[in-house]
Amino acid sequence: MTRTARLLSVSLAVFAAGVFLTAQSVLTWPSCSRQVRGRLATLDQLRELERGLGRDEEAVAIFAKLPVKRPAALDDLVADGFPGVSSSVRQRESRPAAAGWTVRSMDISLEGARLADLSRFLEKALASGERPPWRLVECGVTASAQGAAGTGRVSLTLEALEKTGDSP
Repeated sequence: MTRTARLLSVSLAVFAAGVFLTAQSVLTWPSCSRQVRGRLATLDQLRELERGLGRDEEAVAIFAKLPVKRPAALDDLVADGFPGVSSSVRQRESRPAAAGWTVRSMDISLEGARLADLSRFLEKALASGERPPWRLVECGVTASAQGAAGTGRVSLTLEALEKTGDSP
């Protein structure tokens, strides 16, 4: 085999390898592209979580500065806001939150409550002051079929943060 024939066979082998690799790249491009797009989407989600973490850390810092680390007692707020109304306040679940804080959920049921008093009650419960405020999660109001006009059955679910452990 002469030198020219060897160079020709090596050139053909390199050309065939190039064609093979190009075909393989074209065939695997869609799956590789999907993987890259999936990883970019995951990266975007992680960046969004990171931004949310910054907001959470700011909120924890704000709540840590409050002199009282427990929300106002809902029993007292309900008694003040709806005097003489049949009420039930019960704790739901508590779940851990960031940095020693706990999310406390409460259900409130009121029978024959004046609906005009509801907004004043919520204003007090949701107000932020020296305590962590309550947050309204669910609200159900059913007008009373009998009884005084403007009264009804009220069902509320409220949540608030509470410092666990070393809270005053």
